[in-house]
Amino acid sequence: MQNFADCKFCQFLITSDVVCFNTHFVGRTIVCPGRSCKLCGFERPRLKHYCLAVHVRVEQLVEMCESLYAAAVDAMNATQAVAWPGVIARCKRTSPRRAWTLDASEFRPEMVAQMPEPRNITEWLGDLYRVPSGPPGESLCAWVLRAGEAHAQLQLRALLPGMA
Repeated sequence: MQNFADCKFCQFLITSDVVCFNTHFVGRTIVCPGRSCKLCGFERPRLKHYCLAVHVRVEQLVEMCESLYAAAVDAMNATQAVAWPGVIARCKRTSPRRAWTLDASEFRPEMVAQMPEPRNITEWLGDLYRVPSGPPGESLCAWVLRAGEAHAQLQLRALLPGMA
């Protein structure tokens, strides 16, 4: 997984839709199950953005912070792209603690069409969040619900006794 945390410059070709969902940190990051989440009463969930992208000639899962996601949205808008796959974003920042800004962008959907069929993004997320594989072609909504259920025990352990 690539997150560009210590970088001042990045360029990547987005090969999937960008997905986002809420998470909590309880010693490790877990998926927020939504309305049934007991942790939401104690802390606000954090929104995470992910996509599959080619970076340094390798397709990988990319975790985007808020400013990198905003720069990717700017890239999509600047190129008048109709979908995420094929957007190339070149972003920069002055230091690792500063926000990302869009430096340049292109829309090259033919580059994605030439690639072999990628794994479904939920498979990559399942590996990252330690959630067992679901059925082939599982939707993101179904995956988030299943991941929230899989993380229920971790969530309960994070609460103090009597708060669950």
